[in-house]
Amino acid sequence: MRNLCYLLALLFCGVCISSCTSTDEPEFFIADKVPLNEADSLIIMELYAACRIEENGSPYQQWVKRHPDTWKGIEYEIVGDTIRYVSGIKMTGCDSVPSSLGKLEHLKKLHLKGIPNIEYVVPAEIFNCPLESLYLGSSYPFIKGKRVTLPKEMYKIKSTLRYLELYFISLTELPEWFGDFTDLEECKIIASQLTGKVPEFFGDFKGRVILNGNYFTEFNWEMFPQGKNIPWCLNNEISNPIPAEIKSKYGYRIQNYFQGNNISMIR
Repeated sequence: MRNLCYLLALLFCGVCISSCTSTDEPEFFIADKVPLNEADSLIIMELYAACRIEENGSPYQQWVKRHPDTWKGIEYEIVGDTIRYVSGIKMTGCDSVPSSLGKLEHLKKLHLKGIPNIEYVVPAEIFNCPLESLYLGSSYPFIKGKRVTLPKEMYKIKSTLRYLELYFISLTELPEWFGDFTDLEECKIIASQLTGKVPEFFGDFKGRVILNGNYFTEFNWEMFPQGKNIPWCLNNEISNPIPAEIKSKYGYRIQNYFQGNNISMIR
């Protein structure tokens, strides 16, 4: 009987000790993880607040503030096997992005979907980062009466940027300096409001250029025989026909670049 009482007493003490040392942090984080540096952590918390992640219905509700491994949409790189830095951000539905993101020294990928307007959502400071991949997509096909161009600060990432995707962001024109982004491995400007003549500087781009779903009306065919890059221009309003010599030489392959609403030019 004495031994039974002794065992029960030990069990009671164990339960009490366990209760006193318990934590409300998720158990899955109790692991050997490389820590995130403090500066990047504070910046991501600003993004957390700006995107109103705590609101009901947010796809990022599961974030636990002090545990980077729960931060959906955030990618990292390990430097020196001792500390992590934020290297990628992929978010949806942000109405604003804090300018402090421009201090993320290792940020190489920024993907923002469902943004209302790049002019007041994307801060100029973001182009201080060594971005290699940039995706900006609006939540609306276009904003009527709104004239949007690319921010001039974007030129800062000319030497690092390799992938650019812009969707539904109401672009009405491309600045001349954009022609210097020749090292892009892929450039997509889809369903915007670009019109007029397809810029000839795209012929010097090294990678694939996709300009589908805009309002371009003219294409300079003289750039094609010179062996330059030919942008994909599906579903535009290009009306000048494909020259017979180009059509006979390249056939349906070249027509595939201009299908859709460009009916008159491929007949």
